[in-house]
Amino acid sequence: MAGKVERMRPFYRLLFVVLLVPLARADTVVLTDGTTMTGQVISENSQEVVIETLPGMRTELSRSNVRVIKRDTPQAARPAPPSLSPASGAPYGIVLPSGDPFPPGTIPQGPLDNLVARVGPGGVTRRDYERELRNQALSKGMAAAPEGGYAILEQKLTAADRKAALQRAIDEELMFQAALADGVLDQEWARKRINSEYFYSVSNAEAPAFTDQQIEAWYRANPQEFMAPVSVKIKYMNFPTETDEGGFGRKQFREAQADPTSTADWQDDGWVAQGQIPRCMMDQAANPEDVAALFKTEKGKVSPIIHGGVYTFVFWVVDKTESAGLRPLDQVKERVARDLAAEKLKLLNAIGESDPERYYRMALREGIHRRLRAYRKIKFTFQTD
Repeated sequence: MAGKVERMRPFYRLLFVVLLVPLARADTVVLTDGTTMTGQVISENSQEVVIETLPGMRTELSRSNVRVIKRDTPQAARPAPPSLSPASGAPYGIVLPSGDPFPPGTIPQGPLDNLVARVGPGGVTRRDYERELRNQALSKGMAAAPEGGYAILEQKLTAADRKAALQRAIDEELMFQAALADGVLDQEWARKRINSEYFYSVSNAEAPAFTDQQIEAWYRANPQEFMAPVSVKIKYMNFPTETDEGGFGRKQFREAQADPTSTADWQDDGWVAQGQIPRCMMDQAANPEDVAALFKTEKGKVSPIIHGGVYTFVFWVVDKTESAGLRPLDQVKERVARDLAAEKLKLLNAIGESDPERYYRMALREGIHRRLRAYRKIKFTFQTD
């Protein structure tokens, strides 16, 4: 049986920073849609900008999507992660698997729900069996997902086909159990795949991954995140910032602010929602805080002068819709799920930073190694000393 290998460097160091100094400085990249990314700009050229938002986590941005890079800006400290002691539990009812050591001699199996066949310490779940039913249907030229789901598919297959599907699922499980007995979970490549898959499964979690109670708790605790934004319908005028000879452009702006109907130089720019950047400023380096003044401008009035970099702008708010208040939960359920997944990642990273072995045991209790087996990412090869 293969011996244990040296502990791998945990991948989750890429996810979140746990300990921070009270006040740090970083680069801020403002995108053309008004959103920002904070971290260290690693490189930039005419084609792309690479920013490291967290240690080891780099994002490549197309230069055309970057409006401005603000260097060495002060950043407020991030709050410390919540306590993970068993007494306090995770917030909002987020459920984390136990990271306690397995009993001596135990080979982790993961959840074994809805078993259709027991195979040694493991077994074939209904999900495993349905996967092989699908493969059997495909081999027969049948639709793999007929209306009515797997129950209908099972009825359409013959008894011999169903038996063949179950036997393949059992054979897969036998190979999986043999790999577990051979120490595959101690292999460095297996640990890396399992940890990576655990991160992926949490970061891509959808609403069904969380209970209605968890989703509503987060929604009620963070109402500011789910408010319908203020929107304005605008017209604009601009002039080149550096070549405003004699201040003609500024004079025209002041006249327009006093009476917007006094000039025909306005250009339509349509509707824009709070948090976004007007289309006419997409290629400019406007400060989002300056643009925010646009949404405070009353209907029929003209905004303060907004500097966009190459051009300077002023906007006439010809129509405006105020915030409609808190959006109904059913409209933002998937967004809440993404927020909860991000919160769960923070909790997991706190564990991974302090106790990598515990993190790995949590992944095994979630049955991540079984998911990899299902996608044939666990190699059924045996190593001997």
